[in-house]
Amino acid sequence: MSILLCHALVKIQNDRDLPLILPFPQDGTRTLGDMVAFAACILEFPVAYVPSGDGSDPFLAGIPLDVYECVLVQPVLGLPKHTMLKFSCPQTITAEVSQLRPDVLGERLRARFAERLERAGFRGTLLLRHTVETMDRVAL
Repeated sequence: MSILLCHALVKIQNDRDLPLILPFPQDGTRTLGDMVAFAACILEFPVAYVPSGDGSDPFLAGIPLDVYECVLVQPVLGLPKHTMLKFSCPQTITAEVSQLRPDVLGERLRARFAERLERAGFRGTLLLRHTVETMDRVAL
């Protein structure tokens, strides 16, 4: 269901005549995983992953993650930096999907947000941070 939702959203975004209405079953058949993946699509996260099972086991424990952070830096001294977006991707997935390599993904993020920030009148800088982190568990 999650992959279908992402494809449906891309179709809706590309076809301006369609309203943004996506029905969800009301019979309780949707899962937390479906909702997390749907939220990731709506927020335009490049990656969405959800633990299987009840979530009681450590999720991605000891797995190296590529962690990305998009930070807005104001041109005025003294104003705080603002983290606009932060997400991670297991390096095992990065190794298999070329679009998720740090150089490729970094360029996609810059291209996606640069035009939007300019239209919004933001005069600062978009800083993209990439680090590799290994944690005891990852929270969604």
